[in-house]
Amino acid sequence: MQAAFTDYHVVAAGARSSAQHLSERLRQAWQVRHSSPDHRTQLGALLPGLIRDAQGTAFDAGQIVSVPRRSRHFIEVARAYLQRDEATAAFTMLNKSEEAAPETIRYNGFAREMLHELLKHPPSGLRDDVRELSRRVGVAA
Repeated sequence: MQAAFTDYHVVAAGARSSAQHLSERLRQAWQVRHSSPDHRTQLGALLPGLIRDAQGTAFDAGQIVSVPRRSRHFIEVARAYLQRDEATAAFTMLNKSEEAAPETIRYNGFAREMLHELLKHPPSGLRDDVRELSRRVGVAA
């Protein structure tokens, strides 16, 4: 059972897990479930990440047909990243949103608010990129 925790590989945010990797993690979670008297506590540490990674492999935002919807999706993902203090990932999603549909991000209040926040506290090494995106979107520096 200890191996299920020590062998557990964390997948970086935004990275995709392979089906084989997810299958192995699911097998480990199954073993924990059936070999431990306090499985509820131990599974609580394994399952959220496993579920997140499994859902991440099943969804591709590029498949969203409506371009404005795809852009809004990227904005919502950016909000989630910013709530987790992952400013670099949030900036990446805002950039994708602008690439997908510049008019959508330009008039989205959440996106503009996030850009103001990123201008105040830019991700390391991305100050100029944040300024440039803000300029294109129409957010004053």
